[in-house]
Amino acid sequence: MRRRGASRVAVAALLGVNLVLPTRSEPTTATGFVEAYPVVAAAMRAAGPPYADWAADGRRFLLFDRRGDGRAVEVLGDLAGADRIAVLVPGVGSTLADFDRGLGGV
Repeated sequence: MRRRGASRVAVAALLGVNLVLPTRSEPTTATGFVEAYPVVAAAMRAAGPPYADWAADGRRFLLFDRRGDGRAVEVLGDLAGADRIAVLVPGVGSTLADFDRGLGGV
């Protein structure tokens, strides 16, 4: 029992001086991410349909990778001026090929 009490005191002391939990950092800007749009769009155009069509439609992607089941990160709205960002992660069985079909093929 003494060890558990000593551990609690040690953790409380470390928390008190911010050694265990870092202080809150300042928000970062999205400038570097926004600059990635043209590079990702070029990779999508090179990949051919349907990905080239997504880029041609003016959609903005931060990431595009066709390997395996594929990965894509699409930006909706103004990333550079956003106060909050939501991340939606698809479920099991989702692939890049069905990225545009959404939930249940809708």
